[in-house]
Amino acid sequence: MATSSKELSDAELIAQGEALCRSDQILPGIRLLRKVSDGTLLTKEHAEFLRKGKLSEKLRADLTTPIEEAGWKKQGESHGNRDFVTYYKVEEGGQLLFRIESVIEASLYVPFLATMNETDLYETWFPKWRVPKIGLYRSIRLTQPSRAEQVVQLTIDLPFPLSKREIVFWAFAEEDCVANRDAAAKLVTPPEGMFKEVPNAEPGIVRMGFEADFLFRPCPDDHPALLKSKGKYPENESKILLTCMISCDPKIPFIPQTLLNFGTRTVVPSIWSMILSIAEQVRNGERPAHAERIASKREEIYDWLDERAAILTGLATEKK
Repeated sequence: MATSSKELSDAELIAQGEALCRSDQILPGIRLLRKVSDGTLLTKEHAEFLRKGKLSEKLRADLTTPIEEAGWKKQGESHGNRDFVTYYKVEEGGQLLFRIESVIEASLYVPFLATMNETDLYETWFPKWRVPKIGLYRSIRLTQPSRAEQVVQLTIDLPFPLSKREIVFWAFAEEDCVANRDAAAKLVTPPEGMFKEVPNAEPGIVRMGFEADFLFRPCPDDHPALLKSKGKYPENESKILLTCMISCDPKIPFIPQTLLNFGTRTVVPSIWSMILSIAEQVRNGERPAHAERIASKREEIYDWLDERAAILTGLATEKK
């Protein structure tokens, strides 16, 4: 029988909490670190784990708040190849927020993560529009501090007279599969000076504020995205509810309604559909560059993702 955390010494709590956090099980790890009675034993590394934990807890609180309680406006829904519902709202100062409630089958979970994780391959699939001119100009991975953590620079073309916009985000993934059968990823603009690899914005390029949250959990059978579903899900696979919330400050005093409409009705649904389509191709072995990356990183990350996916979907239990 496992020893209760109440019976552990501070040293044991720290050792077990560190091990969990370092294996990207941030929430289980910080639950132990918070039980340490002598705060002087906690290091800067522990403080960073606790900071990540707070971000992860807020992420879950935000993405599990019911739509009707959070002031979201429904933009549309898709029931073609995939079932998802899109929402948006504009906050004070022109900050745009998008929320997507999407249903995927279990076998798409790891390919979806691979699509999002291999950021320097974005240029091979990211959609572009000529009218208005919107699309990915470049994608650069600036640094990768750990297995499930990276810092990325994305530069985006926007229509005249708007100049190029740029996003620099710090991304990390973590999971709480054993206790709550969920996993999450956080993308957020890092504090200035946090990473020396982040360059200054180039002349003529505006750096935007950006944040994106992803939460994966078992999908309830009565979720709104499934109400008009065409029932194409494999009978032998569980369904995962993927909730995504994106917050972007475009640094524009006033957003023209036409551009707002194009973004909410066309750009966001198109990019989301493209990501899911690429994930399908990754799963089916139709993206050679992704297949090569996954093979080269199998021991580093993708074996671990497969293992945690089995726990998330109920096909396996945590190894003791």
